[in-house]
Amino acid sequence: MTEELLRVLWIVERTLQLQPRLITMLDEIVNGETVRHEEIPQPAENLRGPISEVKRVAHVQGTFDE
Repeated sequence: MTEELLRVLWIVERTLQLQPRLITMLDEIVNGETVRHEEIPQPAENLRGPISEVKRVAHVQGTFDE
């Protein structure tokens, strides 16, 4: 197998391992407290323009546990 295919398999394997935890987290988010849009402060006028391009990271190591 190629290194790329192995990485994909590792990601799938880890995602499946985390599935129970991710389901619990999603349930907490969905059933959690909400904030109405009126409660969120508005940004300053100079921050309302388009966002400058974000540099993309080619590879980030780590897991969801970190």
